[in-house]
Amino acid sequence: MHRLAWAACLLSASWAHAQSDADLPMPDGAVIFVPERGALVADADATLRRTDLTWLRRAQVLLQRAELAEARRFEMLDRRVRGEGVDRTEAEALAAQAASDFQQASNVLRDGLRVRPRPYTREVGVGVWTWVLLLDRLETRATARRRTAPTASATGSATDAEGADLDAEAVAALLATECPDCPLAADAHVYLGDHAYARADLDAARAHFDAAVSVARSTDSIRAYAFYKLGWLAITTGDTDAGLDAFRNARRLGNPYLGRTVARDAVGLLLAQSLPPEAVVEQLRGLVEDEAEARALIEREAERNRRPRVMERQP
Repeated sequence: MHRLAWAACLLSASWAHAQSDADLPMPDGAVIFVPERGALVADADATLRRTDLTWLRRAQVLLQRAELAEARRFEMLDRRVRGEGVDRTEAEALAAQAASDFQQASNVLRDGLRVRPRPYTREVGVGVWTWVLLLDRLETRATARRRTAPTASATGSATDAEGADLDAEAVAALLATECPDCPLAADAHVYLGDHAYARADLDAARAHFDAAVSVARSTDSIRAYAFYKLGWLAITTGDTDAGLDAFRNARRLGNPYLGRTVARDAVGLLLAQSLPPEAVVEQLRGLVEDEAEARALIEREAERNRRPRVMERQP
């Protein structure tokens, strides 16, 4: 579920990327969470009957309709948990609708990108990034199905023009390689960096996060996240000073939530090194607003560490 939420956030950010380019007219983006679902579903159905849609717009509308079906199905599941009556047939139909639309969108993006010359333009880069997130979604769904039905053969991979299987990471690498100056190339590098980090391939992760920071037209939020991960990579390899410098860059560029996360992580890290409070306050310069905030964070973290932890029940 966390990966789905993260993908939805990134997908929304992708549309913002595309539409922020004044010199690049872009089609409307897909709506992820909306209140007037019935009207939007009808609008999506009508739009898909048109014959003049671009490949990217068609994929976006399919994604919008799939997200709406998923949202309606989740609402029904919530009602069932609360003991309310739910039409199981309708819920299953919504699940089938979403799965079909996700797969159709993937096919549209695959076929649309197959005929685009390389290197890619920024508009095509939006399509590639959309496909990355969609393949990530399909891979997650396929994994969930395999857990419940090990014999299921569904996968989240696609096939390129040469017939080779592609997954979300492969398509992200394609975007980073074929459109390195696209704003969304930074998003692709962050995606690849996160996956490399999860595999403990720290050199590859560092290379991708460094590349994300270097993309000239990236957003501050993407750069901030890349600096945050570079900070932890430096700390993991024993360079605390470099890690804290990266944290400072993350706080400078990021939103308030990331700023609080960075400060809290830094405090925990410094206290774990048994540094005296005055030294911790000094190290927190650039990570907090002032000395008072630094001391409040130190006290909160120290209090948390003093609390007795609940022991696991012994067999």
